[in-house]
Amino acid sequence: MTAYDQLTRTTVRAVADERLPVCTWQKGVVEVRGVLPDATRSVRVRYTPAQAIAAGAALIACAALADANTGGTLTPILPAFPTTDLGDDSTAAGASTRGTES
Repeated sequence: MTAYDQLTRTTVRAVADERLPVCTWQKGVVEVRGVLPDATRSVRVRYTPAQAIAAGAALIACAALADANTGGTLTPILPAFPTTDLGDDSTAAGASTRGTES
């Protein structure tokens, strides 16, 4: 078996590229970049815009679950929705109309 055959038949485990983890170099393509832990090789995954949105939503959902299981460090920067009182009648611009009715 050649080195190429061995490389293409194995799982590559990479970490996110610290300098540019996501980019859009080509029109209609979203590229996610990674690098092997020993920095010997880069890894790229290319998505269509629809695939990128689906992957992003899945990443957010998985991050929320993982965060909840490890102490909830995201809670201060990503508060639960809604952040306002549900009983408060607000306008489209977000300003409250409570107490201003005639």
